[in-house]
Amino acid sequence: MSNHPAKPRVPPRDRFAGSERVINLDQAFADLPAESIVRQGHMQKTLHRSGPTTTAIFCFDTDGAIDQHLLQGEAILHVLEGLLRVTTDASTNELKPSDLMLLEPGVPHDLKALQPTKVILTVVLQS
Repeated sequence: MSNHPAKPRVPPRDRFAGSERVINLDQAFADLPAESIVRQGHMQKTLHRSGPTTTAIFCFDTDGAIDQHLLQGEAILHVLEGLLRVTTDASTNELKPSDLMLLEPGVPHDLKALQPTKVILTVVLQS
C-alpha cells in the first residue's frame, strides 16, 4: 500500500443515497488506495451507514494493526482474505477467510494482520 494523500471521496449523502445499492467488493477494495491513506499499515472506507448500522472495509498490510479500542455497538468482523489476529482481554483468535467474529459492545480489542488481509466490519450501535 502506498502512503499518498487520499483523494476526495463521494460525499456520504450521495454515497449512501437510494433505497437499493449493489456494492462490488472487488471494486471497493481496488478503489481504496485512491480514497484512503495508510494508518498503522491499514486503509479503511465506510461502504454504508444507515441508522445504527455501519459497514466498512479494511485492507491490512502484513503487520498492519489497530491498537486496542472498543466500540459502542456490536461488532461483526468478517475476514475475506488473509489472517487477522484479534486480541481481547478474554482470548486471542486468528481469523482466516470465511471466519466471523462477533464482539459485544464495549469489548476492548486490538487487531493485527499476520499477512495481507481484507475485512468487512459491521457495527450496530446500541440505542
